[in-house]
Amino acid sequence: MTSDADGANNDARAPEVYSALCDRVNTEIGAFWQRNDVLLAVNVGLLALGLADITRGPFFMLLLATTGVVVALLWFLVVKRGRAWLYFWENKLADLEASMPGPHVFPAHWDERRDRLRQGEPRPVTTLLVPIPFLLSALWVILVVRTFLG
Repeated sequence: MTSDADGANNDARAPEVYSALCDRVNTEIGAFWQRNDVLLAVNVGLLALGLADITRGPFFMLLLATTGVVVALLWFLVVKRGRAWLYFWENKLADLEASMPGPHVFPAHWDERRDRLRQGEPRPVTTLLVPIPFLLSALWVILVVRTFLG
């Protein structure tokens, strides 16, 4: 086959590939939010257990707090890596869309989006997840200090 035939074949398959990539991105977004939901539920459950059973003693509270901080750290790593993975697939989708005719509905590459953020575009919701594990860790530290001092 010649390169012209390959180009025509690739152009004909572009909508199929685009649809498959859209499905992949949607699947990754769903998995990202499911992981966050589970880790939030675990950490809040541990925190509720710690607050409800504060009379159990300092060793129990320290063990619970350590577990909570470890879960919060894991959550932070999941958020950071998950966002990077989402951006990877979104950039692949933006690349493919840029080579296709017609209106482009998918956001541009992350570098271009970063420039738009500097110009006042709202931040993605996933950005709001980054400080939550640190806030929960701070609550754990406060709870341990309160247990040992109180």
